[in-house]
Amino acid sequence: MRGVRLSDLHRALHEQIGELPAAEWAAGPERLAQQLLHRERTSGRADTPLAALMTERLRQIAATGRVGLATRWSTARTRPRLRTRAGMVTALAASADGTRVVLGGLDDGLWLWAPDAADGELRSLGRVAAPITAVDLSADGRRAVTSDASGVVTVWEPGTPGGGQRRLGRHLSAARDVALLDDGDVVSVGDDGRLLRWSTAAGALPPGGDRGGECPAAPAAPLSAVAVLGRRVVVVTSRGRVWLHDLDAPAEAVELGLPPGGDGITAVAVAPGRREVVGIDRGNGLLAWSLDDPAAAPREVGRHDLRLWSLAVAPDGRSAVAGAVDGQVLAWPLDRVAPPRPLQRHERAVTAVACCAPPGPPGGGAPAPAVVISGGKDGLVLRARLDEGEQPPGERARVDTWAVAAVDPDTRVVTGGRRGVHRWDLADDGSAPRPVRISPTAVHAVLLLGADGPLVWIAQSERDLWVQESVVEPGPPRRLPRATAGGYEALAALPDGKRFVAATATGEVEVWDVVSGTAVPLGTHGNRPVRVRATAVAPDGRHAATTGHDRQVCLWDLDSGARTPLGRLDGHGRALAFSPDGERLYAGDSEGGVRCLPLRSTGQPWTVGAQELRFPVRSLAPLPRAGAVAATTRDGSVVLWPDEPSGADPRPLTRLAMTGTPLRLLPNTLGLLVTGFDGGLTQLEVLTAGSPSVDAAAPDGPGAPDPVGPRGGGRVAVADQWWLNRLPRRPDLAALRAHLVATGAETTVMVCSDAPHLDRFRVRMEELGWAVRTAGADQAARRAALLAVVRTAADAGRPVVLVSGDSELAASVRRDGLAAEIVSEPGP
Repeated sequence: MRGVRLSDLHRALHEQIGELPAAEWAAGPERLAQQLLHRERTSGRADTPLAALMTERLRQIAATGRVGLATRWSTARTRPRLRTRAGMVTALAASADGTRVVLGGLDDGLWLWAPDAADGELRSLGRVAAPITAVDLSADGRRAVTSDASGVVTVWEPGTPGGGQRRLGRHLSAARDVALLDDGDVVSVGDDGRLLRWSTAAGALPPGGDRGGECPAAPAAPLSAVAVLGRRVVVVTSRGRVWLHDLDAPAEAVELGLPPGGDGITAVAVAPGRREVVGIDRGNGLLAWSLDDPAAAPREVGRHDLRLWSLAVAPDGRSAVAGAVDGQVLAWPLDRVAPPRPLQRHERAVTAVACCAPPGPPGGGAPAPAVVISGGKDGLVLRARLDEGEQPPGERARVDTWAVAAVDPDTRVVTGGRRGVHRWDLADDGSAPRPVRISPTAVHAVLLLGADGPLVWIAQSERDLWVQESVVEPGPPRRLPRATAGGYEALAALPDGKRFVAATATGEVEVWDVVSGTAVPLGTHGNRPVRVRATAVAPDGRHAATTGHDRQVCLWDLDSGARTPLGRLDGHGRALAFSPDGERLYAGDSEGGVRCLPLRSTGQPWTVGAQELRFPVRSLAPLPRAGAVAATTRDGSVVLWPDEPSGADPRPLTRLAMTGTPLRLLPNTLGLLVTGFDGGLTQLEVLTAGSPSVDAAAPDGPGAPDPVGPRGGGRVAVADQWWLNRLPRRPDLAALRAHLVATGAETTVMVCSDAPHLDRFRVRMEELGWAVRTAGADQAARRAALLAVVRTAADAGRPVVLVSGDSELAASVRRDGLAAEIVSEPGP
């Protein structure tokens, strides 16, 4: 482990807690290595010794017959998060200092998370009879209270073994919200229209037995939310009206004013320092009422263009934070009207937010910034500082990569999403590409028919078809005439570069000619209108497949239009892919299942794989070289399943938990291009015993030739192909070698990336007389290979000339005490 500090390894291992459970570490020797490598590649740090070490470790493991996923590069960036075991987060609360967080999910359990603890893992406090609808936590984190869908109100002691769970009582129907009072008592509201107060004193029953103490002034309508400010309680009815109750005068209640023509309120929170109640309405607005005049109409603080679902106020009362249906966590200042500031982004709707104030540094000093903790339908818990935005200074803007298309996925891909359409030109040096925006249009799907175009997309809003003639010099797009009533859902290209298959939300399947702008109807997917979610075209261009919400998979003859049902899936059809030879069709469904449907044999369909938690399959990619089928699912993983019948309980070959939930897969020469929810594009190399970087000719492999030669020879010239390729004026490498030989070099070594698309280049270099030494495409592996050649030559007593202008490489040469002449202006 030379060059890797133990502290770096400890940090990397700690970051995997919650991403890779202990059982996963033992499932295969490659799991931990590929997870650590992915974390390093998405950390934002420069190439690290740990990344180089994990790359080499994965190659060693793959040489034994295992399959590995090595992250070559990624535009995604890791972020502090926790992936829960309970699926969607239904409720969340934090202690005042943020050292304890409690949350509920769809598993009917309450979980405790200590973000700063050594293990950082979730701990189960216990379960109730139905999903938890709301939770509140005392300022010191020692007491929690929950309400659930069965109406039960439960108090918990998170600091005690087993969670100290104790039932207080229940509503007559579902309980919707709950809050702790300053004196330790509890208030709750529910669909029965009651505002109830419960005593939490040990052994004491609340007034009214199992029904709590009822506030007589509660509105006669189902209640959906409650918030506490001292001795005052704010409740929201299901109709959006807001009432203020004084616990010292329970018979008196004041209805808070609404703006003229205003929408009903859905959630409330309190700002104690400002003596205000803050709420969000059904019109996506953020409103504030003054407790000095609660009946007056509220003032508008801000507004969002999509629905807001959850609300919290910062500890200092200066900001309000809300979660939105589009996954954004937004902050507004409460002292003025202003647009929202994005803090974080979930992969699905935000369901709960909480604010806390971590303690400042010991001995005083500036207080620590407030922290926002959020949970969502994606099952993630995220943390963000309130004084920072979603976009760190100096970072490029995120793009959406919700759809992807390519003709040659080794050189160029096009992605699309709500933030427009982008082109990515892939470099040959293993560096991450940068997106170039083609169109600002929000799109649902994209399709590239030629390397430079035309490009077809489905617009997100009207679900119409549009054509962009070129992705290199984009001009105004043109709309294709709608051939059917239903909006378009899925696209697949034919290999002739002119035609494509389009399927609609009502089941129509059409073949379009992009040149003429006309469509030929094939028919409907089912016997009734049904949403088609995926389509694919066979490699020979003669057949297409469709699947959708009727769970049926159909095969189409594109010449005759004949439709052949192939079978039914366990869930709604979500993804399709043909094998490269066209012999098999793979289908993924909403229940996490992947099926193989043989097309040209009498074999029976079989289950390739099935997700334990039944997360929907979003994309599929057959990988014949690895004997695997890759799938992306909503649990945040890329999974490789064996591409052969393996019984009733198939086990994955390997799994990689990615920084952003993976959406789409695109196979290429190295392995897989993966798009992520956070806008990332990631290149995964699929490592097997037959991979170019794993076989005996790979760097440091047992059969790797010694490019330096015997001891005591003449001068050795070592050239850095990556650096030479980046010179403004690329040198003639034949002339460069001749110049090096003329100036005394006896041996010339070219250190080159092991990327498969450089195979011809490496052969050409050998024909010119260069001794070629290959290295991983990442910077750390390249520098390590160059240093190894220089060190080998120096140890053999041979003079060394290093042709490279890489300053970090030069610093490493000097730091290691290697005698080498460094040439950064190559002749001749």
